[in-house]
Amino acid sequence: MKICKIIAVTVMMMVSAVLGGCTTTAEITVKENVNADQAIAITEEYLKGMDPSYKVVKSSFSDVEAELRKGSSEKALTDWVSGEYEGKNKERVLVNVKSGEMYTSENWDEFSDYCFRLADDLKLSDYADVKIAVTATTDVPYFADNDQYGMMTVTNMLPAGTGADDGSLKAFLSDGSYQIKYIIRISDEVDINEFKEIDPGVFGSSVSLHVEQYSRVDFINMASGDNLGQPLEIYDSGM
Repeated sequence: MKICKIIAVTVMMMVSAVLGGCTTTAEITVKENVNADQAIAITEEYLKGMDPSYKVVKSSFSDVEAELRKGSSEKALTDWVSGEYEGKNKERVLVNVKSGEMYTSENWDEFSDYCFRLADDLKLSDYADVKIAVTATTDVPYFADNDQYGMMTVTNMLPAGTGADDGSLKAFLSDGSYQIKYIIRISDEVDINEFKEIDPGVFGSSVSLHVEQYSRVDFINMASGDNLGQPLEIYDSGM
């Protein structure tokens, strides 16, 4: 009798495994892979060429997860790990442990300042009722060897080693690997048509302008940190 019960339980487990779905070997490998230690080692190697005081914040490193199939709640580890290191400031870092590819916020302030200087050259900030922000994004595959599971967007982080001098930043603006967007918010006392006449190509080949115009009241509320109202008009040169 006991033997019959054991056989019955075994058969039920086998049937359950078959009906439970087919997780591929690749997915199992991804789930079982612990990448943080590798990412820390890659980051520490990168920091060797910098100020000796720079150090990795080991507790901050964690695996980046992705949805393997659209519409599925199942998540799996990717080849990417996010973390931080301390330098002049605390910097964000994103590391692909398979390819060694690395992105960091290290020179973002210099890049942003460079973009604002370009905006000054075009008189974008000559108005009292204009607020400008800059974003830079690029898409990278979740896995180093293929993009079948989709892409991840990297925001306001540049490839490790990107120079902070004007020449390097000018070349970066035009190499096409990133989408750089000037997000410009204005009050209704500013003529939005003036921004429509600006050719964003003078900034670089992958640069666009996104202009949102608000009522004077909503614009003042935005300045005080309150929630934004609905824009009266939106202009996007990239559309």
